[in-house]
Amino acid sequence: MSVFSARSEAGPGAFLPVLLVAAVVLAGGLADRAAAAGEPEALKAGYRRVLSVLAGGDEAEALSALFDFETGALGDLPTGRQLEHFWRLKLRVIRRLLESQTIEVLVPIVVLHHDALLMYRERHRPVLVAHSRKMASELAEIYAEKAGTRRAGLFAGWVFTSFGAYFQDSRSVTASARFFRRALDFDPANEVALLGLAAAFEKKGEYRQAMSHLERHLEIHPDNQHVRLRLAVCLTRGGDYPREQGLNRLARLIETEAPAWIRSVAYQELARAHLEDGQDQRAEQLLRQGLEELPGDQQLSIQLASLLDRQRRPREASRLLSQIASGGWEEDSPRQIYDAWPREGLEEARATLREMMKSRSASLLRPPAQVPGG
Repeated sequence: MSVFSARSEAGPGAFLPVLLVAAVVLAGGLADRAAAAGEPEALKAGYRRVLSVLAGGDEAEALSALFDFETGALGDLPTGRQLEHFWRLKLRVIRRLLESQTIEVLVPIVVLHHDALLMYRERHRPVLVAHSRKMASELAEIYAEKAGTRRAGLFAGWVFTSFGAYFQDSRSVTASARFFRRALDFDPANEVALLGLAAAFEKKGEYRQAMSHLERHLEIHPDNQHVRLRLAVCLTRGGDYPREQGLNRLARLIETEAPAWIRSVAYQELARAHLEDGQDQRAEQLLRQGLEELPGDQQLSIQLASLLDRQRRPREASRLLSQIASGGWEEDSPRQIYDAWPREGLEEARATLREMMKSRSASLLRPPAQVPGG
């Protein structure tokens, strides 16, 4: 059976379009119909040239060749039908390549199109961004399923995690969560996807869902203070659990040697909870303690100044604000770090993708004269 044969069952989160793959394998109908116009062979030859450049090991050159090929073939505003036709022709090239090589040849091709997504984003080509994402996603699925190894599953998980992070950057919570879920289908212990998905649920106020992923993360890395902070905040705000559990966890965090931004957010959250409970004196004591440990902290200072002003102590509030640390304002504040999408481990995952690409490119892709025809 061909590596492009369709799965017998496709779950609701599947990215692999069964009808598309079946069409490529069982018949070249679309390509044959278009052959009359003389386009398919030239397009397939162009794509083979891109893969041959990739075989030389220079990804930057391969990306440049891909850009010239795809923009030249599709123009500025290709239609959905043109993109489908284009994708089918490229699948035929890859299918022929696989007839003479192992499934591992898909790895450098997947990474090339994964990296092309970022290239097209930077060059403001949204249609080709979507096309690159589709190619990399579908080929990663095929590779993981047909290789059937843990390493292949990790690879696919990293690809989908990276795409989830790209959607985080564009503030699309639903789309990023969809890709993180798919990453976890292939790699249930994917720490980046677990934290990213937890953050997505937290931003939507779905604290129970967020906590389940944070707890899974802590099972893998129990000492991750960032995850412990998010879990404590969710427990405090979620409403489904005794609030005191979250407050106790926050109190324990400020007593640890966690990074300063984590302790700052823990102080802020604890003080906010005390103020909500009408315990102004307790909140003031806590904020002053935080400023002793983190002198000049902007948000703790503002939070305490606001409390003092509310208590009609404006001079104290003004004096406190004048003591906020100057300089370093180009750096993210603790609250900005917390509110931003977590990126821990993401660059390492993307670096691993490129390492896998380099280790397979030269040995698995052939020079132009030897690449099989379509």
